[in-house]
Amino acid sequence: SLMDSAISFLMTAIPEYLLFGKETSRQGTRDRYATPANNFECADGVWVHISAGHDAQFTRLARATGLDDMLTDPRFMPGPVRMANVDEVERRVADWCRRHSA
Repeated sequence: SLMDSAISFLMTAIPEYLLFGKETSRQGTRDRYATPANNFECADGVWVHISAGHDAQFTRLARATGLDDMLTDPRFMPGPVRMANVDEVERRVADWCRRHSA
């Protein structure tokens, strides 16, 4: 049902509010706990969703896209450090996507 779908989007926001009083802010399509995990526009105007927030997934993404310099940059590994630099991670992935078709 539509209610099930809507609630699934809030599966972390509800307990965070009930347990800690933390209110969720708008994130767009960005994941709040993993990066990269967002929608990116490709060179052909098609949008793709890339989600590689786990270190093993991020490693595979970095190698597949030629962004493997991110694997040795202390700003991007491990995941919690990467989250602190989410804007730069997403900028790099977005730049790569804009150079390639979907």
